Amino acid sequence: IAEVLGERLGASVLSVDGLVPDWGDDWAGRDDEFTRILHGLPPGAIIVDLHGMRDSSADAPFVLGTGRSISETTTALRASLREELGAEITDEGRFGARAGYTVVDHMQRRDHPAIQIEIAYGARDPETGRLPDTVDRLSAALAASA
Repeated sequence: IAEVLGERLGASVLSVDGLVPDWGDDWAGRDDEFTRILHGLPPGAIIVDLHGMRDSSADAPFVLGTGRSISETTTALRASLREELGAEITDEGRFGARAGYTVVDHMQRRDHPAIQIEIAYGARDPETGRLPDTVDRLSAALAASA
């Protein structure tokens, strides 16, 4: 999904398939390619962190996390996603992840606007037939907020 969105929007994409080997306990001790790429992004680069979740994890197929710092850019992304996805999105605000150990919180601390979107399995599973609609709607929402 991220790579198709990146292609449609002309955006850079960092995809991880499987485990990040040096995930560790916090960002301070990390020295892995994933972290080096994040830290090498240009100032102000917008971070959209996509995650998969189980269908039973939330009432809606999309859950939005805005982290601790809601910028003008984050506010625009949030509004655009809510408009496009309507009742199918739950706006959680800040996720309760381990001590702010999310990409969103970490990159916001580095002065990047950032937002996390959790996507239920049914909305991303090619066999349900919903995947093209999911990509189209996310693409429209992200493009509208640009």
